[in-house]
Amino acid sequence: MLQTIAWTGSAARLLDQTKLPTETVYVDVANEKQMHDAIRRLVVRGAPAIGVAAAFGVYLGVKDFRPADGALLKFMARVNEVCDYLATSRPTAVNLFWAIDKMRRAARDAGRDSRSLDENLSVDLKMALLLRDVVGLSYTEIADSLEVTLATVKWRIYKAREEVQIALAREGITFGTTGEQPAEPAVVV
Repeated sequence: MLQTIAWTGSAARLLDQTKLPTETVYVDVANEKQMHDAIRRLVVRGAPAIGVAAAFGVYLGVKDFRPADGALLKFMARVNEVCDYLATSRPTAVNLFWAIDKMRRAARDAGRDSRSLDENLSVDLKMALLLRDVVGLSYTEIADSLEVTLATVKWRIYKAREEVQIALAREGITFGTTGEQPAEPAVVV
């Protein structure tokens, strides 16, 4: 069976569906502009695949973003810029908008929850949490993508979840046990 979308550690690998059925060609997409083009040109087809590609596109558009000051506002501005851009790739694709909205909400919610803390979650913590819980990358894929150790990724995700749980508890919302580590998931996509 052909794999429609895969993560290489630095790019989203898409099965170029414009070449099917005569050829099996994969395209590595390394940034949001390339993802926009791939979605627009129908390289990726099918509602679920378009949604997953859009989520990867958002990640690819923010993964190297490192603001100096006002990190949260600048990060959110970048997330919104990337989401708005990707939304123009296929204006009638419902799953594209679903995925973009989910990524935007996840980034916004992480920022909102962290604002109730004394200090905002760092961009590094938010990025690790988004990649794990929204995009669904494994710890190893996140480590490769962010060019950090596996232990660093696990610590960042643990710390981000702990801080979000503390912030939510202050609002009277509780779930799970602070410090709970989820099992490593199977590769999704």
